Amino acid sequence: MLKNLIRSLIMLFLSMPVFASASSNNLIADFAYGIPITTTPDQVLYKFLLPLSVYQGVVYQDLRDIRVLNVQGESVPYSIRFVQTVQQPVKKITLPLFPIYGVNSASSDNMSLHVERNQQGAILQVTTNNQPKSSQEVSAYLVDASSIKAPIQSLQLTLPTGQTSFIRSVNVQYSDDLKQWQTAVENAPIASLKEQDNTLEHNEITINNQQAKYFRISWPATDNPLHLSQVTAALSQQVTSAEPHQWLTLNASADKPVDTWLFDAKAYLPVDTARVIFPKKNDLLQVQLFSRNSIDDKFRYQQSSLVYQLQNTPQNRSLDISLRLNTDRYWQIKTANQLPQDTAPQLSLGWVPQELVFIAKGEGPYTLVYGNAAATAVSFKVDEMITQLEKQNGQSLIIARANLGEQKLLGGDKALQPLINWKQWLLWTVLIVGTLLIIWMAARLFKQMDN
Repeated sequence: MLKNLIRSLIMLFLSMPVFASASSNNLIADFAYGIPITTTPDQVLYKFLLPLSVYQGVVYQDLRDIRVLNVQGESVPYSIRFVQTVQQPVKKITLPLFPIYGVNSASSDNMSLHVERNQQGAILQVTTNNQPKSSQEVSAYLVDASSIKAPIQSLQLTLPTGQTSFIRSVNVQYSDDLKQWQTAVENAPIASLKEQDNTLEHNEITINNQQAKYFRISWPATDNPLHLSQVTAALSQQVTSAEPHQWLTLNASADKPVDTWLFDAKAYLPVDTARVIFPKKNDLLQVQLFSRNSIDDKFRYQQSSLVYQLQNTPQNRSLDISLRLNTDRYWQIKTANQLPQDTAPQLSLGWVPQELVFIAKGEGPYTLVYGNAAATAVSFKVDEMITQLEKQNGQSLIIARANLGEQKLLGGDKALQPLINWKQWLLWTVLIVGTLLIIWMAARLFKQMDN
């Protein structure tokens, strides 16, 4: 009796249709949204950038619920890849250098100078207003960086040949008007050591992407004068993408003064840059940036930065915050102090859209579909095929650019909802019923043995 019942349940289980699994043909109705793809004729490979609507419409963070379908509704081979980046070499520029004589200028209050500049702000001549320079030692150097319109990573000092070995420290300050000076770095070590045929030099001072018109290099008044023959600016190295960044600005709100602000991107964007913007000008705040994938996860630290937005300055806001590539949906900003409601910041997320490459299998027109809670991950290895073909041919493959139309509603919200896995539920029912039957039969057997 029990054996016949279990056999009947198993046969029923095997005959059930697999409601939870996606159809092998990936029918269009299985996906919430679709975008028509326009292609040129007689090409094998096509590519396009994923639009914002795709990142907003997918169910899964790893983009597993994306497909490209041909006119028959069949999924064609495709790969999603990151757009190639171009790393710009470090650019070095020799800057005009002016020695300052007389009183040590580590303190700006004691510095009395006459500076001649042209209409562009470039320094023409620097003289002291005290004694003639022939009777004084060099107390500092003024460096003219007014021609540079980019952040400077470091200053490289060139020392005259024939100097004796030394280890010492210098200070670097910066200014845009030669009146108000701020410290870029203090006690930066520099060295020039020589021993027989061996030479060791450390003459680079890192100033962390500082952008200013003028720099001042000085040293403690008790130290001997430092003689420089040249100062070279190493501009910050830039890694640029072949495609421009796109930006999505998010707003936060609060009912009372807070130090924590929450943001929902409502998309799984490949973010690598962020901007924090506060509504009030002339403000300076230290912020920390966190993110998480799910609302149930804990926030993970991403980056901290000094954020400012000033008026009437050439660089009126802080630099963009560089991040490790991150596809989290939820973001958080923390400030050192509580802020009132009307100072709620905006968070702008920057990303370079990923590129989808597909093989024109079957007949067109083709459709990009996405948003399917029942979709499983697939791997067609189109990228691997392209790499092998390029090695064989010794040149890059020509991949035609495809164009995308407007988003259309397909399966809608129904495709975004998790389907009930009837097969799994039936399997558990069979196991539970079978276990209960075994327990019941065992209990009857023990009862008969007692009698």
